[in-house]
Amino acid sequence: MDIELTSKKYKSFLTAFRQADRDNAATQAETEVVYTEGLNTYRYFLEAPNFKLMAYNIGAGRVNLTTYNHVNNMATVDKSGLITALKAGGGTGTVMTQNLSTVVALVSEAARSKVVEQAMIKAIMGTAINLNNYEILFKGYNQPARYGGYLKPNSDYSSFWKPLEKEDYRRFYTSSIYTGESDVMCTKLDAL
Repeated sequence: MDIELTSKKYKSFLTAFRQADRDNAATQAETEVVYTEGLNTYRYFLEAPNFKLMAYNIGAGRVNLTTYNHVNNMATVDKSGLITALKAGGGTGTVMTQNLSTVVALVSEAARSKVVEQAMIKAIMGTAINLNNYEILFKGYNQPARYGGYLKPNSDYSSFWKPLEKEDYRRFYTSSIYTGESDVMCTKLDAL
């Protein structure tokens, strides 16, 4: 599945990517995401369900990741930063890097969240986006998705699955189930 960094083609990519992940969920098959620049091809392999980055190949062979969680300090990116990350991948390493975290934000996190999708479209259009500001969404997907009925209790897709919108997060943060600081989370959400 090819990813192209124009707003229209990127939206089409996310629609197809979301469907591929749901289709592959029962077998935990991988979806291959391909970025091409000139004669060079950069490949990312994501396991279903939930768009999990498992490996990449930036031209020197497949590298399987041993870690998945985002790095602690993510980048501020615009379109050129997204391209740099897609081309660099993890270098040749097996652990998450800042570039891989950027790729995960562009592909996986945007597939899970309309809020992140909108931020990535802004980056594609040239606006610098500080990915650290979106960390609350990156770390807080499963609980709001299960609360909204989009994921089953075991985190499998429900028949109602859709990417989360701001109101989905807000409903969870203001619910009686959420035990954190609702006001703080809603303020951070409103700033996005």
